[in-house]
Amino acid sequence: MCELSVNVCSLQGEFEGHTEIDISGTSADFLRFSYCLSEFPTKGFSLRQKPNIYYPKSLHHLSLDLVDQSNRLITMQVEGVDFKITGDLEAFQKLSSFLESLSNLSPGEHFHLDWFADEDLLAPATNTLSFIFSVLTEDQSEV
Repeated sequence: MCELSVNVCSLQGEFEGHTEIDISGTSADFLRFSYCLSEFPTKGFSLRQKPNIYYPKSLHHLSLDLVDQSNRLITMQVEGVDFKITGDLEAFQKLSSFLESLSNLSPGEHFHLDWFADEDLLAPATNTLSFIFSVLTEDQSEV
């Protein structure tokens, strides 16, 4: 099981059609997951089920799909209760570095990432998704 939880909220009103994804875990969880990204062939992970009232849909499975060419960009998709991350080796190396940087955040802090703010990591296909990486305390991460 991956110690991260991934919850989803579809926005309404002027942001309809846009999805916000909260990826939460402790600093250590993000650091451990960054190391997992270097272990290919493709891996799948069961995610921790940690309900969140702001993000009502909890995703159950995370898969990593290594492709030959993605222009060093990551594509992330939500398919039902599955979360899929696709990219080439260089893209996964950049994602790993990004996740390592999250380990420097203090518990209670979060980081927003979307295609518009970080065009050198996320592919344009991800433009209807925003990601919030929430760093939890050890107490918050316990189920």
